[in-house]
Amino acid sequence: MEEKEELLGEVEKVEEEVVEGKSVPYERFKEVNDKYKLVKDELETVKADLEALKSNNLTNEPKVEPVVQKVEEVVEEVEEVLENPNPLEEKVTQYEEMFNQMLVTKLESVPEEYKDLVPEGDTTFKLKWIDSAIAKGLFSKKIQNFGNQGSNPLKVATDVTKEKFKKMNASERSKIYKENPELYKQLKSQM
Repeated sequence: MEEKEELLGEVEKVEEEVVEGKSVPYERFKEVNDKYKLVKDELETVKADLEALKSNNLTNEPKVEPVVQKVEEVVEEVEEVLENPNPLEEKVTQYEEMFNQMLVTKLESVPEEYKDLVPEGDTTFKLKWIDSAIAKGLFSKKIQNFGNQGSNPLKVATDVTKEKFKKMNASERSKIYKENPELYKQLKSQM
């Protein structure tokens, strides 16, 4: 009974927000709708239990009869509430369709070789994950340079003039000799 009143209060709050034009987050819609479905399922269980009592003729017992009447009254009240169409159900369906379409669009932007990285989960989880991955550059196709690209890792001196060569000390000249012997010979001959 208390859960029913709590659910009704939550539904009324969300209805007021919708009527006032406020945006209600999908998670909130889902929460209220899930509670609505839970109450509906529990009602069916109570009705089935009540029918089982009636079929076994246990409802005519003096101690049981008032309890059965009270349960029947509560069942009727809850049925009245549940029979009225859930005004949020249509909105929830619209939001679900919109989020599913957003997910499809986002997945189209993910390169094929990365699609298997998208984790399993509900639509909102996947959307958040993809947004986060894009923001962190996971799907960018930048090729990182990891060093030597096939050329000599030492910087080969080729822009050394005769004047620069004359001003170099022995270790600098030795380095040119190791890196580019032809240039060294050429510069040495010009001295």
